[in-house]
Amino acid sequence: MNRINILKLTADNVSLFSHNHFELDFTNKIQVTNYNFDHPFYNVFSRLFLPKYIAFNGVNSSGKTTIVEMISFFIFYHINLLSIESRECIKILDKFHIGKDMIFTMYFELKGKIYKVITTIGTPSEKYDVLGLGFPFEVKNEEVYIKDINSRTPRKLLFEEDFKLVHSYATLNEKEQRLIKGKNTSLLLITGFASTFGTSLCEMNTQNDQVDAFGYLNAKNLPIIQYLDPSIRTIKDSARKIERKNETIITKTLIVEFENNTKYELSPQELYSILSSGTKRALKILNDVRKVLRLGGYYLIDELELSLNRSIVNDIINLFESNKTNPYNATLIFTTHYVELVDSFDRNDQIFFVHRDHDYGIEITNYSDVDRKNQLKKSESFFADTHNLGTAIEYKKYLNMRDSFTLSED
Repeated sequence: MNRINILKLTADNVSLFSHNHFELDFTNKIQVTNYNFDHPFYNVFSRLFLPKYIAFNGVNSSGKTTIVEMISFFIFYHINLLSIESRECIKILDKFHIGKDMIFTMYFELKGKIYKVITTIGTPSEKYDVLGLGFPFEVKNEEVYIKDINSRTPRKLLFEEDFKLVHSYATLNEKEQRLIKGKNTSLLLITGFASTFGTSLCEMNTQNDQVDAFGYLNAKNLPIIQYLDPSIRTIKDSARKIERKNETIITKTLIVEFENNTKYELSPQELYSILSSGTKRALKILNDVRKVLRLGGYYLIDELELSLNRSIVNDIINLFESNKTNPYNATLIFTTHYVELVDSFDRNDQIFFVHRDHDYGIEITNYSDVDRKNQLKKSESFFADTHNLGTAIEYKKYLNMRDSFTLSED
């Protein structure tokens, strides 16, 4: 299966990030040894590896959700090939726009070559849609570069030198320029270049999404439902006839048998109403994960652990690590407040600490940059702010909060 393997993302002139610059390098920082197909990294070429899962840790309001949104824009636009006029893209771009043209750069590997796509997005100089309504953003320029790589390519030069321009606005004919100007879609689609990308996709699940698992409540999903709710023994698809005047209405029902030997015929809505919030959320997540694993895509999720037992979170991560369930090297990208979760990670270069600079701009630090030897327990390092990254709540602020609860005599 042909798949875009994202290597590095950068964005300039974007709000919220330190110095209005975002940068995220996915490649391994530590040498991979004892490699096998169940390793947490997969091999791209030679000594270059990419992670099957990545965790972003940080205190509240450190910027974790913002990072997921930034990554999702690249994948929505270049892999899912959504127009920047789409609701998803407009919402993200509006958050990062500071009045200047934004420059987004994505490096990726495909079929033994490295590609660099530079996209400049800003406010339109004129209304260009046929209805004359205008859109808040337009693609002002885009260039696609290519570079051959081999086992002798130095890692430090991976993203530098020897890139050759293969597509740009300047090389498009007049018809193609009108098409991309009107659609505001990635050049990877307009040039027909995207036909080589296979079936990569991005699914994004945020804590603000309304969890609706009605569609997953069926006999086909019984193994997942039993895993999440052991009280359910069997589920069989059924139907209920309702006679109304001169018509017969057939509605979907489920015959649900519980471990206490009780059996009920329930509508999906009725079964949904008795499931716990954690079961509902995990049901949606696991079905999303199954789709991504089958297609070798990217799955972005904010606060993976929300409403879930730690063992379920670990099992989700293991689905991505195992070659049996993840043969196409799908990638899980998640944020978490549960720092103890990453204590089980064997490698430090799959963990990113999210923190703020002195001007409250978001910064991202790969944990291997501050602890390459994996000598410290990650959660202890985080809570003690061992590396002075602002990963612990300041004690003075805690005291101020506590004092606000102290009853005072009037």
